[in-house]
Amino acid sequence: HLPRDIPPLTGIRGLAALSVLGFHLHVLLGPLPVFARGFLGVDLFFVLSGFLLAWLAAGDPGWRPAGFYRRRLLRVLPPLYVQMVLLGLVAAAGAAWLVPWTGFTAWMLQFTLAFHIGSDALQPAVGPWWSIPVELGFYALFPLALAGLRRSPVATVLAVAGMVLAYRAWMVQQ
Repeated sequence: HLPRDIPPLTGIRGLAALSVLGFHLHVLLGPLPVFARGFLGVDLFFVLSGFLLAWLAAGDPGWRPAGFYRRRLLRVLPPLYVQMVLLGLVAAAGAAWLVPWTGFTAWMLQFTLAFHIGSDALQPAVGPWWSIPVELGFYALFPLALAGLRRSPVATVLAVAGMVLAYRAWMVQQ
């Protein structure tokens, strides 16, 4: 059972998602100044999602990394791979105009989710797929962060913030 102060965070996550939608409308339809910085909603959404996962895990004395990984991977990967297979079939059937087909090798590399390895970033066939490796990276580090939060919350928050800023700086340079 969640404490009463968590539901507003879910509402803020909804506003973050709407700001990202607004940003895409700003890019696609023309200037909508109120949404010019809507891309920051992605950061807010990720941070709040991570916080909510940590909050739930910290409150569960029976929390185990194996169960966490199983639930998260089953939530993320099957829909991704079903979509990839369907879009691959569409492209193979000749509708490459609908699906950005850059060749079979690039398509297969996307199954590894290693979009940013090497000097040339692999552009995902579907734009939002860029977030999957970020999400999986978070899942990989989450048990360490949770253990740190239980031992030294301030140091852990500072370390995680530093990692996020370093990752953001690296992404900007790519």
